[in-house]
Amino acid sequence: MIFVTLVCCYAACWGPTKTRGVRDLNDVKTRAVNYPATPVWPLVVGVEEFGMSPTVYELKRCYYFWFFGYVAKLPFEHESKFEGEFLDGVRRLNVP
Repeated sequence: MIFVTLVCCYAACWGPTKTRGVRDLNDVKTRAVNYPATPVWPLVVGVEEFGMSPTVYELKRCYYFWFFGYVAKLPFEHESKFEGEFLDGVRRLNVP
């Protein structure tokens, strides 16, 4: 019974995460965020950041724990690197 109650409380945090969690993270990370934050799970918000060097285009997905105003970066990241034809296409689009 206690487990079911905790699972329901966790699931109920999905709505506030989609609205206030995304807004709070965008407010905190305005300087470093290249794309808007998106909710991943209740209380977890993801952000995509990118970087580009002359030879590699890097896309990194970072995850943050959000708890009603408190934001902490989680130690999980997903990194993708693109080279070759993809990078040539990005250069043609003049993406910084």
